[in-house]
Amino acid sequence: MSNDTVSSQGLCEFFCGFLYDDGYTQGSEEGFSKGFDVGFTKGSDAGFTKGFEAGHAKGYEVGFTKGSDAGFAKGVEAGHAKGYEVGFSRGSDDGFTKGFDTGFKSGHSQGYRKGL
Repeated sequence: MSNDTVSSQGLCEFFCGFLYDDGYTQGSEEGFSKGFDVGFTKGSDAGFTKGFEAGHAKGYEVGFTKGSDAGFAKGVEAGHAKGYEVGFSRGSDDGFTKGFDTGFKSGHSQGYRKGL
């Protein structure tokens, strides 16, 4: 081998080493970047889905409970008000009827006696 061959072979190894190192570094960086992007996106999507599902379930549970409680309270209030109204009306009607009957009978009896 001549000196030129040895020199060119040494230069090739020298430059090939740099090229290998540069390629390895660039490939590693691009691979890391791409892997990070894909992993981050998939992780973010999965996290969003799980968070959404958990939030939806919890929101439904809390909303259902509060809605049920509020509906019950309103139902009790409305039922009480309506019951009072109906009871008062019927009691008033019944009281009027009984009072009228008693007054009529008493007045009739007293009028009859006075008429005798």
